[in-house]
Amino acid sequence: MNYYDKLYADIQRIKDELEGLDYHIYYKELSDELHTLHENLYQNLDFSHVIVKQKGGVQLLPVEKGFLKALSGQTANHLSFPIYWTLEHHINYYELITKLIENWYVEIAFPTNDISFLTGEQLKAALKSVGLKVSGKKQEQIGRLLNSGNVIDALKSTNNYTERFFLTALGKEAINEI
Repeated sequence: MNYYDKLYADIQRIKDELEGLDYHIYYKELSDELHTLHENLYQNLDFSHVIVKQKGGVQLLPVEKGFLKALSGQTANHLSFPIYWTLEHHINYYELITKLIENWYVEIAFPTNDISFLTGEQLKAALKSVGLKVSGKKQEQIGRLLNSGNVIDALKSTNNYTERFFLTALGKEAINEI
């Protein structure tokens, strides 16, 4: 039984268990149960074995392009992201990520040359952690940090050094079509 069959069997089991409850309580309980179910399902996903097979070998559906756009800069282990896309858009998160990596729309990497995902507060903390000036516009701050050669130390000290999904040139081209 693949993980989607198991997921749908578990959802049906949960719905059966909650049957007969008040409408509002039913949907609150169902939402909580589904979130826990997805959290357990996605907790140990590993994409390290996926390799590029062919660059841009498949066309992406509109929902896949929307997913690709939202994926850029997300942490590889951020659980609410796959839960949302699975529940709201009915996609198989694992299969779609694999497809995007295999066709070179996305790569997983530690952020060293693209740190635009940092919020202003995170960026200032990263700059401060390596003794750099924190004032200026976001692009100036990013440039200052990148030019310092201390990106990894700065991200580690602010707990932002984690694998992230980054769009390749092909991925960026695909979302420009949206």
